[in-house]
Amino acid sequence: MSLFSSEKHWGRQAAPVKFLLIELFDALFYYPIFLAGYFLFYQATRLRLVNSFFSYASWSRFLKQYREPGTSLKDLLEKKDANSIGIADPLNLAALKEE
Repeated sequence: MSLFSSEKHWGRQAAPVKFLLIELFDALFYYPIFLAGYFLFYQATRLRLVNSFFSYASWSRFLKQYREPGTSLKDLLEKKDANSIGIADPLNLAALKEE
């Protein structure tokens, strides 16, 4: 028999009560603490020292950016507008510029 057996005190209806108590605890404590921690972490990454630490510790400094075979460096460096790369213009912005 478990030390925390609730059937002894509350009978078989203890499982839903325990579930609701855990959910209430989560809603009142865990979720606000998690959101506050996330906000503080986000704000901390705005500091130069913290940001440079995460930049240094991330995997992206070891990995190269993927480039399709046949794509030259010249293709990556030249700037293109949406019409030259074949993206459809649903708002027809080119027609608005001509007016």
